[in-house]
Amino acid sequence: MEVAIHWIQQGYPVQKVLLLCRVPRSSYYYRLKHPERQQPISSGRPIPGFSYDKDGKKVGDARIKESLRRLIQGPNAAFGYRKLTTLLRRKYRLIINKKKTYRLCKEMGILHPQRELRNPVPRKLANNRIVNGPNQLWQMDIKYGYVAGKRRHFYLASIIDVFDRSIVAHHRGKVCSTGDILRTVQKALFKRRIHEQEHKLVIRTDNGPQFISKAFHAFCEQVGVEHEKDPQPNAK
Repeated sequence: MEVAIHWIQQGYPVQKVLLLCRVPRSSYYYRLKHPERQQPISSGRPIPGFSYDKDGKKVGDARIKESLRRLIQGPNAAFGYRKLTTLLRRKYRLIINKKKTYRLCKEMGILHPQRELRNPVPRKLANNRIVNGPNQLWQMDIKYGYVAGKRRHFYLASIIDVFDRSIVAHHRGKVCSTGDILRTVQKALFKRRIHEQEHKLVIRTDNGPQFISKAFHAFCEQVGVEHEKDPQPNAK
């Protein structure tokens, strides 16, 4: 609205400005007739500075902070704003949500830094390889389809040999878990007698949850298969 009024005051046509700024004509002309009714933009609801207990009594934030200090001290000390929220509700019978507990803990400086999540499975990106024979490089992917008339989906996990473009093994079912993937790979290894060949087989996948799991990584290490992850699985 303010932008539209600015350009109209500069002499631009009213209808075109309202159309470009997507301001309804009724809103613009109401603003002209009743400028005194325009309310300033609010910065949000002010923080009340208290909460209620289950008896309906007000409990100030200073008192809540004292309760938090007692909870983080002693042999039974508790940390984490979610757990502290639960203890405030149980022990002090407060009606308080985790957002306010987080704000109070932040004001008190008792929040621990967040843990850095690390994936223990090493990430090995795919390399450009020269494939001159079968059983050198396999690619595995999971797709899903729809069963017409039954209103349900199914999963299809397939392993394809990059050299001869044949499907070595596949899994089809209502679910596709890590266990299903491991059984499919194991079936493909037995079918192609990978244990009898000298060179190491490479299996290339995307970053699906089944492929980045610890179980899949341990399985590849156990059977002597090199696992690569495609950095751009959807690239054509």
